[in-house]
Amino acid sequence: MVSESTDILIIGGGPAGATAGIALADAGYSGTIIEKQESVKNKICGEFYSPDCLSYLDAINGRQEFLSHDPSPIFELTVSFDGTPVRTTFYIPAYGLSRIKFDSTILTIAEKKGVIVRKGFEITDAGVNNGHVILTAQKRKTGEQQIFSTPYAIGATGAKSGSESLLVRPGKNGSKNSGAVAFKFHAECPGLNNTVELYFTSYGYVGIATIERGLINVCGLIDSNVIKSHDGNIETLLKEISNKDPLLRKRIESMKNKSSSITCSNLSFGIRSPKFKEILCIGDAAGSIHPFCGDGNAMALKSGLLAADVMREGIKNNWNRERTVQYFRRVWEQEFSSRIFTGSFVYRFLSKNSTRYASAFLTKLFPHVIHTVYSLTRDSKI
Repeated sequence: MVSESTDILIIGGGPAGATAGIALADAGYSGTIIEKQESVKNKICGEFYSPDCLSYLDAINGRQEFLSHDPSPIFELTVSFDGTPVRTTFYIPAYGLSRIKFDSTILTIAEKKGVIVRKGFEITDAGVNNGHVILTAQKRKTGEQQIFSTPYAIGATGAKSGSESLLVRPGKNGSKNSGAVAFKFHAECPGLNNTVELYFTSYGYVGIATIERGLINVCGLIDSNVIKSHDGNIETLLKEISNKDPLLRKRIESMKNKSSSITCSNLSFGIRSPKFKEILCIGDAAGSIHPFCGDGNAMALKSGLLAADVMREGIKNNWNRERTVQYFRRVWEQEFSSRIFTGSFVYRFLSKNSTRYASAFLTKLFPHVIHTVYSLTRDSKI
């Protein structure tokens, strides 16, 4: 069994963990990222990036790398409630880019900055001994075990990593099994440009966003019982949903060259509670906003930057690790808890037939309601 010591250990090489590693490297700290995958994998995601993502990318010198992938600028948002569409425009454009390109970009920047990335290792045990966080990891391909010892650890495992259950537990503000299945695929849809569309139905919601190279990302969250009743066939289900929404039907009928769908179940959203007071959790390991809000990627970047700022402050002022983690938790909740609560509340409102119909009526009369919800669930204005 191999042992390795490092100043700062980051568990998870997604956008949150990689961003924290970059910011700490820029401040002169050495760190190691333990990443479960050997290479970046496709993930279920709305692939929508709020305008504030660019400012967060500026903090890690990542704007140009992001824009080099030619992400689709997004100027328009359409929200449809059971066939009643309401359109609005963004004051500042958002962007659409596939997650596999986004994640690869951030992790590559981290490696170029000198952050060590141990790929293909999955955390199997975690604990604290003599003031150090001790993590046992196993190489997935070979079964080789390695022990990591560090005075400071950051948990950035995401919400569905397998290692997540070792570090966090469901917490408050709606972090529980949603009883829904998420799906995603890419396709071409001629004539659809620079837009994101959200379709709310009695089954759940469907989102369509333009991304790079003329592609669209189609994703959604559907009640698991509905998925089962359609034998897991996403295409058949979408056709049924679109029968009640002319605009969605137009999109579905226009799609071609679809990729295979990927799905994910046992999802939870909301604020999570760390199992170890010594490990600072960021990204979805700390908490996740409901996906219809489209702010998860921005929250990942921002939480990584916040973690690096707090850790630098703690080391500079000789705080003990527990104080550093507690302070970060307060900062994190001040930054994100209200938007997570707003997202959960609004989706519960939209998931009920009676209140969804009221939403359609209200937004038709007062489209600015959409701007308000958008603003309450992120840093930037619509």
